[in-house]
Amino acid sequence: MEDTSIRTYSKLKQWPKRVRQALFRFFLYGASLIAGEVAFYTITKIGRSIKPIAWLFTYQWSVDPRFHLDTIWDTGVVPISSLYGQASLYMFLVYGAICVFGLEPAYRWLKSKNVPAFFRGVLYMFIILFMECLLGWVLRGITGFDIWFYADAGAILRYTSWAIAPMWFICGMISENVINLIDSFDALKFRFYGFDGYTPETVGTEKPRTKTVFLSDIHITHGRRSAVFSKAYPYQLAVVLRKYAYDVRVKELVLLGDIFDTWMYGVDERPLSIPEIIKLWERTPLMDSLKLCLERIPQVYYIPGNHDMEATRERLTIEGVEKQLLCVSPGGFNKLHANEGLYAEHGNRVDLFNAPDTAQDALCGLPLGYFMTRIACSTAEPEKVLHRISKERILARSLKEFAQFAGSLDTRQMQANCELAGQSSVLVKLIVDVLVAYANRKRNGLPKLTDETTILMGAENDSVTIGDIKKSYGSLFIRWFERKDVPFVKSILAAAGKHGLDWYADSLCGGKDFRLFFSRLLCRNKVEKIIVFGHTHCSVKSFIQNRKIPGLYVNTGCFCKTGKDRSPTWVEVVERNGKLKAFIRRF
Repeated sequence: MEDTSIRTYSKLKQWPKRVRQALFRFFLYGASLIAGEVAFYTITKIGRSIKPIAWLFTYQWSVDPRFHLDTIWDTGVVPISSLYGQASLYMFLVYGAICVFGLEPAYRWLKSKNVPAFFRGVLYMFIILFMECLLGWVLRGITGFDIWFYADAGAILRYTSWAIAPMWFICGMISENVINLIDSFDALKFRFYGFDGYTPETVGTEKPRTKTVFLSDIHITHGRRSAVFSKAYPYQLAVVLRKYAYDVRVKELVLLGDIFDTWMYGVDERPLSIPEIIKLWERTPLMDSLKLCLERIPQVYYIPGNHDMEATRERLTIEGVEKQLLCVSPGGFNKLHANEGLYAEHGNRVDLFNAPDTAQDALCGLPLGYFMTRIACSTAEPEKVLHRISKERILARSLKEFAQFAGSLDTRQMQANCELAGQSSVLVKLIVDVLVAYANRKRNGLPKLTDETTILMGAENDSVTIGDIKKSYGSLFIRWFERKDVPFVKSILAAAGKHGLDWYADSLCGGKDFRLFFSRLLCRNKVEKIIVFGHTHCSVKSFIQNRKIPGLYVNTGCFCKTGKDRSPTWVEVVERNGKLKAFIRRF
């Protein structure tokens, strides 16, 4: 006789995918939040005992008097230390319904419109108040009991209250993170995204190639355990590349910069060149997967970033395959895709520290960020060392003073003003000194870095010292302050945080007009331009609604060890019904 549970599960598997996922989330929300309600009683009693925040807990939440359960609020009978709570099993259904049918749709809609956080929180608050009241009356009709009610002066139709509205505002904002977390559970499958693209019956068949895949910030170096691209990352990347090699829907694979890394080496290490890195990884699953992509995907582009700015078609030669990586500039790639509404570049072009630097005072023809990276990589935590600079108050104050003084001069005065040139040189010295001081704290017993410390360079350049860096780049800040296309402060912070390049993506969509934002707020999203960057190491998906061209900015994140993203991410851009859609994928 067939097992009933197996037959029931078989029927469940036949349900539409979205229904199955929604059911899973419903149970997850219900189970976790019913536990939250048990904790709610203790949290409320603690909150009422703390005067500065007691106003948040003035609501009077009660249950049907016939249950005789309100004694729980009496701290003389049920002390806080007992951590005692209670909940009706009906709350499982209430919380599941509020989250799946109320907060989730609202969050997804608001996120697509780029609505500010405060207004999102207000809407969540009203959704919870409305659904709380509605479901309270529904349960009253079904059971004949008040599963809960409010007895305070702010009570609304008995089953909700203005007194608890601030709490629902906070809970609504917290729910955004919970929804993101649960969305990631939906992605836990035995197969990766899009594996159905090459099931046995589809391999070798012709399908429309509608998918462009973007990967960036992999930072492949020597592969030692201390490297940011080591341990599990090479194997994960090999799997992802092999997946796309066999996906018959992929028309382009775009390696969007910082793939082979010539920067991330300590001061006492000779950096590997790109050909040397390719040779080192030649007999690995990673390189086998990349070769498979070259064989099976129609176009595989390589757009250099800052850590691989020396990349050329010749230096990217991979032995054993006829077709090679097509090394193109951002301008060349975007010219090919101009009619599609797709724009891509690494993002370092507007980064003061990491943009290509051809000035005479640039050391070895490299940007200042190269040497900052070399110093930071002389420690075990280069990301933390580099991030520390953005938090230094003395540096922020000096940059502000420089900007104020430069702003008081016209272009001709800037070129001739010795005091301004002196301030620019002092800024470079200050940045290097701050970086060296913090790096020395992280050197863990290794010799301290000083001005005399030699930085080993590649075969094309002579070795330099840290003192040489401080004597160079004197015109750097003046040159960037003079630029009209890039805001000075934003160019300094381009790689400093998750949203460091948001302004640049916005600027590529035309002039600003807030009237457009409000006119588009209630309309279905119309995206005419998709902008893809890397560089920040943070995956981002943000709709641009207040510009002349409605756009979508997506950032690939990274595929290496970093404190910013918890797992490898990349971007897929898919053509559907003549329109482009972008998706952030996560390993």
